[in-house]
Amino acid sequence: MDWIVSNGGTSDLWIYFGNGDGAAQLPKIIRLTGAGPIQVVAADLRKNGMTDLVVAEADSQTIGVLLGNGDGTFQPEVTYFVPGPRFVWPWRI
Repeated sequence: MDWIVSNGGTSDLWIYFGNGDGAAQLPKIIRLTGAGPIQVVAADLRKNGMTDLVVAEADSQTIGVLLGNGDGTFQPEVTYFVPGPRFVWPWRI
């Protein structure tokens, strides 16, 4: 099993690849262009069998898209601004 941690304090993703025996490798850290990641989703956006990532970034009001290369690496993040009222999480007040 693999998993991803979105780190809002340093605006990066920590990707842990499982070894298949219940253990995992050290995290691969991907720095984000946007700030304050609060949610990340892995999906095959291009329907090509490769996992892509979509990241909601609260502090920069952006959605980041990282297209997968099919080998556990990702292309540089492309950000899209999301206009609208700014939502402030309770712990950031």
